[in-house]
Amino acid sequence: MNGLAFRNLFARWVPRGHRAAEHQTDYQGLDEAPATLDAEYQRLITHQLARWGVTERLVHVEVRQSGGRKTKPAFSAVLTIHGWERDPVLRVLIGLPLLEKKVRRAVAERWIADVSTFDGLLVTISPRLRDTPACTELRQLLVTITGSGPKRVKAGTAVEDADATLV
Repeated sequence: MNGLAFRNLFARWVPRGHRAAEHQTDYQGLDEAPATLDAEYQRLITHQLARWGVTERLVHVEVRQSGGRKTKPAFSAVLTIHGWERDPVLRVLIGLPLLEKKVRRAVAERWIADVSTFDGLLVTISPRLRDTPACTELRQLLVTITGSGPKRVKAGTAVEDADATLV
């Protein structure tokens, strides 16, 4: 068998009238839309929240590009609590360091770690939840978890006790 016949054995057969694509890849054959970095971060964080029983109707995830290094863009995520269900929301508030650790681990296992850096998570509350029964319940839970409430001190006065907070 000569070299040309051997090469033709492994050549892709193309019907007459059709040209083979110059570059062919399996990537576009996946049933997913092409991912952007922020969409991939959002998907990872939403997946971790769902594993904790936190739905998108309770916490909204917004991924932001936050500067970054010269070679890689950096991303952070803002988790906005806009609904109140005691257990899922407390999982987010109390478990934030663990949630961030899980997200960092998930990022490190995927391709986005090669092309970007993850700066972290930030939690905020929706303005419509401020001064609602949810905040009252959260205040009562904090007192229950931490014991008696802290001593209150007016601003501008000396603080003698480490447990005191400003009013």
